[in-house]
Amino acid sequence: MIAPRLLGLALTASVWAGTAAAEKFPSRPIQLIVPFTAGNVVDINARAFAEVFRSEIGGTVVVVNRDGAAGMIAMGAVANAAPDGHTLFFGPNGQLTLQPHLRKSLPYKVEQIAPICLTFESPFAIAVRPDSPHKTFADLVEAGRKNPGKVSYGLSGIGSVPHLLFHMVAVRAKTEFNAVAYKNYSLLAPDILEGRIDFGVMAFGSFQSPPMKLLAVLREKRHPRYKDVPTSTELGFPAESGAFGGLYAPAATPKPILAQLEAACERTFKAASVQKMLDDTGAGTEYEGSAGFARRLAADSANKAEAVRLLDLKVQ
Repeated sequence: MIAPRLLGLALTASVWAGTAAAEKFPSRPIQLIVPFTAGNVVDINARAFAEVFRSEIGGTVVVVNRDGAAGMIAMGAVANAAPDGHTLFFGPNGQLTLQPHLRKSLPYKVEQIAPICLTFESPFAIAVRPDSPHKTFADLVEAGRKNPGKVSYGLSGIGSVPHLLFHMVAVRAKTEFNAVAYKNYSLLAPDILEGRIDFGVMAFGSFQSPPMKLLAVLREKRHPRYKDVPTSTELGFPAESGAFGGLYAPAATPKPILAQLEAACERTFKAASVQKMLDDTGAGTEYEGSAGFARRLAADSANKAEAVRLLDLKVQ
């Protein structure tokens, strides 16, 4: 089962096995592997995190973008890297909690990854161009019912967390939309604004520039930054838990190094510059260390498994 494995991995990340590692850590630059292109909201937060993290960990930290395959390329690179703390994953939860339920094969195993700390939330919103004929989410639902499969929406990848979230909403709304995958939100935004696609399911922080109109947020409670935007839940179409994430390492990394990384991560999270960037991008959340992060991942994995089963989703 995925959930117990995630919980077990957290214990290895949170226990200090000695006063120091056998050799000085870090001994060379640390790579933060980000599963998105530069300029993505997660990438922006990763770079703000890296600026502070390098001081807290006492070494050079480099952000490396490895986008593609719903984040599985990046996660695979970290899972199969030398487990010495110098190659880390900074990204969302879906690679551990959704993809294992969707795909028969992955370039990594869940038990190869140890969660270190939860540092961000990535809510999603339904966004349209300012002059869209769809003024409310109800308008979109009605258009989808009248023209099944012809109303199109863009998102960050087929089989991604936003795809699952919105597909569940569409099923509950008894309508059908055409999903179009984009490599990143910077490519999606122009197509929405120029009318080539009807709407987008976009991460917070990706629809401010250029500005778009939000019809709903895919979460249970309204977001404090967008208090006037209703949730899909209050509109009658509940969404499953969304994206959240942080820092991860290869599970075989020595325990003292995992503990050192976790302590540095917590200090980094509390830095004013990191908090400002999280607020600016709408990605703020409560900090969780390795144990709490693993519990959150385990619960989300169970939720995603049930959602995939109910929707009978599979991605080859």
